[in-house]
Amino acid sequence: MIFNVYGLINLINAFCALTITSIIFFKKGRKPIQLTYGLFSLLLFFYGFFYWRWSSETDISNALYWFKLLMYPTCVIHVVYFHFSLEICNKIQSFKRILIVGYILCFLFVLLNHFNVLYDLQYVRSRLPFLFWPHALPQLGFLIAFEVLTVLFSFYVLSISARESFGLSKLRYKYLLGAGIIGWAGAATNWVHFYDTIFIPPLGNPMISVYLLFTFYLIFKHDLLGLDFAIKRTFVYTLLTLSISLTYALFVTLSERFFNAYIGYSSFIGSAFAALTIAIMFVPLRDAITTIIDKRFFGMSIQELSQENLQMRQRLQNQDRMKAVATLAAGMAHEIKNPLTSIKTFAEYLPKKYDDPEFREKFSRIVVDEVDRVNNIVKQLLEFSKPSPPDLKPVLVGDLLDQTLGLLNNNMVRYNIEAIKELDMFALVQADRNQLKQAFLNLFLNAIQSMRDGGKLHVSVRTEQGGKTRISISDTGSGMAPDQIQHAFDPFFTTKEDGTGLGLAIVHSIITKHGGKIEIQSELGKGTAVNVFFKSRD
Repeated sequence: MIFNVYGLINLINAFCALTITSIIFFKKGRKPIQLTYGLFSLLLFFYGFFYWRWSSETDISNALYWFKLLMYPTCVIHVVYFHFSLEICNKIQSFKRILIVGYILCFLFVLLNHFNVLYDLQYVRSRLPFLFWPHALPQLGFLIAFEVLTVLFSFYVLSISARESFGLSKLRYKYLLGAGIIGWAGAATNWVHFYDTIFIPPLGNPMISVYLLFTFYLIFKHDLLGLDFAIKRTFVYTLLTLSISLTYALFVTLSERFFNAYIGYSSFIGSAFAALTIAIMFVPLRDAITTIIDKRFFGMSIQELSQENLQMRQRLQNQDRMKAVATLAAGMAHEIKNPLTSIKTFAEYLPKKYDDPEFREKFSRIVVDEVDRVNNIVKQLLEFSKPSPPDLKPVLVGDLLDQTLGLLNNNMVRYNIEAIKELDMFALVQADRNQLKQAFLNLFLNAIQSMRDGGKLHVSVRTEQGGKTRISISDTGSGMAPDQIQHAFDPFFTTKEDGTGLGLAIVHSIITKHGGKIEIQSELGKGTAVNVFFKSRD
């Protein structure tokens, strides 16, 4: 192998791209935008690594082996970049067919590369500093045109989104467009070397480095990929470790050459000197750079950040408590006001109409009903604000759902509702049977009340991978608007004329007290699906 500075730059680019790839693919809950950029970075890693190996070889057979591997990511990377551009611009649906065609063409060019019909292996010449660069065959022109058109279309999509956006989003698109133009323009200079034309230095290698620097800036300062703080910090320190390691590797190499040239030899002395220097300088250098990065990228040291996070959590908890108190107070006042108004009105008429038997009978009935209504509100409020701790025991949740659904047979017959049950009768969860029954009863009643003109109620229980039990309750009722879903678990929030707004709040409280999770998916006019997740009992 020989030392090739252009190849070394690509090796550095490869490991920077690998850093991005590793952080994205080891993250839980990855989004499509993160997956597509992770795939793009992975291809960029293979491109840089194969480029380095090819450009460093002195044997023609080895060089052409690595060159062929290099061409595989070259055939695909521009379409993945286009895919990422569509994801970040939220235009996948608009250009879905074009994207599919792009991936099909990628596959065809990969096959052409596999059978060595893109370049002439019998006509390999030197294009300094590269020793072995094959000449193009006519088919390569189609790949070049395909890449240029795909990249230009990606720039078109980014520019449209930049024009349509405002504020920070507009700035992200502009930075991403500018970085892409720099990186792809530099990479395009490599195509020139396939032809016997004027020599142009392969500026794509350092310009890809500029692209990566732009990308790092967008990830940290403008939250390009939506990574959380801990992942960003890990990302920075991984790059820091890589930079220090490369610096020390270069230092070791130069030290050995210095001792060999001026002292007459001793690889041992050079290595020992380098090792001693590393041992003395590594920790202070690492701490100094860590402090600078914390201040520059995150605005404060990790200790200051931890303290601020603690204070912020306390403030948010206090705000949540005050918000809950205010919501409960307003809801109580509104809900109790109506029955009290009815009682007051009849009480004012009582002296005048006391001798009227019909009035007294109506007064007695309404007062009792309104007092029961107030009592029911207070009772539900107490259940919401101070629920009794659950008495956890093994519960066959499928059997519990079946029994609870059986209590509502009359309601379902009255409203012409068909119940579809897919119940795992052996699914066990640790729960308070009575509280869980109350929660599911509320969910069933909500579903039935949304299907006054008939419909289907689908109830299922299944055990999923990872030891979770999933309970799904879906209906074909009226559904909810997106803004209603956001407030579905808020106390006293209701879309029903006769509702108290505490049903789902109580359900949420019960489920969370059991260590479970509840999610709502709904579409106005099509129905609602409620998913409840519990850890299965071993």
